[in-house]
Amino acid sequence: MIGEHIRHIREEKGILLRELASKLSIDTAVLSKVERGERFFKKADVIKLSKIFNQDKKS
Repeated sequence: MIGEHIRHIREEKGILLRELASKLSIDTAVLSKVERGERFFKKADVIKLSKIFNQDKKS
């Protein structure tokens, strides 16, 4: 699941859930739901996320 992958990278980089949510300009609860697979990101959020994690958008 993409949410689990996001959580893994976030934790690996030492970024707190609330920090990442703030960088994405979304609510912490929304990000938590994405990580649990209960919601999905918008395309714009995926692009922001790839820049934050410094990874290719296709990864």
